[in-house]
Amino acid sequence: MRPILKPACPKVGGVDKSVTDYHYWKSDLEKAIGMFCSYCGMRLTNSPQVEHVVPQNPMAGNPSGNPLVWDNVVLSCSACNGANGKSNKDYNEVQHYIPEKHNTLLPFKYSLPATPGHITIEIADGLLPLQHTKAMDTIVVFNFQNIDTRENKFDFRSSERWQAKETADAAYENFMMAKVSPSFEQDKASSNVARQAVSAGFFQLWVEVFIDEPEVLKKLIHPDFHPGTHQQSFDAITGKPCTRNPLNLTDPI
Repeated sequence: MRPILKPACPKVGGVDKSVTDYHYWKSDLEKAIGMFCSYCGMRLTNSPQVEHVVPQNPMAGNPSGNPLVWDNVVLSCSACNGANGKSNKDYNEVQHYIPEKHNTLLPFKYSLPATPGHITIEIADGLLPLQHTKAMDTIVVFNFQNIDTRENKFDFRSSERWQAKETADAAYENFMMAKVSPSFEQDKASSNVARQAVSAGFFQLWVEVFIDEPEVLKKLIHPDFHPGTHQQSFDAITGKPCTRNPLNLTDPI
């Protein structure tokens, strides 16, 4: 996941834009947060889904979300939003980690490729018991550990993560080779990595690969590459992820 700070509602004629169908938010969301699934981080190359943070048809006993308002929509892939994901499930910031409320880089990590061709999302090391439970519940809601190998597969996330990891590893190797060159241009090389990350998707994976390269990390969160990234979720000097809610002593993530 990528921590998101979605900008204020777009204006039309000086007033907040309104729509008669929530699908009409697609182009605005593309500009505001980029063409990525807000939950798994997969690049949305064709038909992004407009997903409701608070479902319009929630589980019994839970309040429904307004399907048309800007504050309640993000972009999602079909797996995170569909039968394998959070559609109409109990999902809230107390029990789960939410990209618009938390630094969702901190409670998760990518798995080692135990299954060739697939990478899943796991719980990060060193979490407190409350955080561990919250992270696990989030993984369950989105079925982040699913590996779909059926002939008529629906969920491509684990195999797409594998492809993105191979791309990121190759980009890292090229970047490190370039660093020792007398003609190395840090800004240009870092920007090139960020462009590759935009094409490959899975923001968190790129952060993990380049975690010790502050200039690359700063490019990754730059609005030119990943718009809508919550800037305060990253250290200003090192570029590494930091807590988003430091005053919350129970769970500063």
